[in-house]
Amino acid sequence: MLPTEITKNIYCPKCGGVVPGLDDDNFRRYNQVYMKCVESVKAYRSEHGTSLQQTPLGELYQPALDSYYELTGFRGADALHLWRKHRISKYPLYCDRCNLCYLAPTTGRCPVCSA
Repeated sequence: MLPTEITKNIYCPKCGGVVPGLDDDNFRRYNQVYMKCVESVKAYRSEHGTSLQQTPLGELYQPALDSYYELTGFRGADALHLWRKHRISKYPLYCDRCNLCYLAPTTGRCPVCSA
């Protein structure tokens, strides 16, 4: 499956740079898969009586990471981070020069081009 068209990139400090953001439609798709992963973690822990540390989170959240890759063509490493931080609508500022969205840095300038 080819990545769907992404309208904007975001600057993500945790990821260390510019990454694809999810528009609202793609976020809904990702969210559906992510929530199934959350339910899988709960079911696994209940069935096996394990703590969160003993649960194979990487394996159980892999469908969410695969979904993000299918939507963007970018490999994310942390499904929760992608869910919480890679939604375009969470980034209030837009740089016309760089064509990306970003959070308000303390300098009031784009973190990539300083515009």
